[in-house]
Amino acid sequence: MNSKLARKIGGFILSLSLLLVVGTMSRVTVHAQYRDRDQDRDDRSFDYNRIARVAQNRGYEEGLNVGANDARDGLSFSPQRSRVFRDTMDNTSEMSSERAQVFRRSYREGFMRGYQEGYERNSNNGRRRPRWWPW
Repeated sequence: MNSKLARKIGGFILSLSLLLVVGTMSRVTVHAQYRDRDQDRDDRSFDYNRIARVAQNRGYEEGLNVGANDARDGLSFSPQRSRVFRDTMDNTSEMSSERAQVFRRSYREGFMRGYQEGYERNSNNGRRRPRWWPW
């Protein structure tokens, strides 16, 4: 009888240990799944932020140059007229649609800000002078 009782107690301890191990492992797996989802979201967010920052800086620099050139040439204020602007907005087909939207929106914002600043810096207060004019 003593051996029967010992086997039952041993089986109970073994079963309890097995349940404890399985329960712990399932919690770790579930936690890892949620962590991966959070990490993916963080990676995607970082990627979109990086795309937006690069696009906005590129748009600003290009807009600054185009706006300055348009003002020096005596052209009217029209950022959409620029071939650089149109070509960049059209050449985002290799990106996924979400990334392309982020890039276009950020590039447009940067380009418009840069164009306005470049145009205003070089507009000579609305007076048109030939490009060769010294002042």
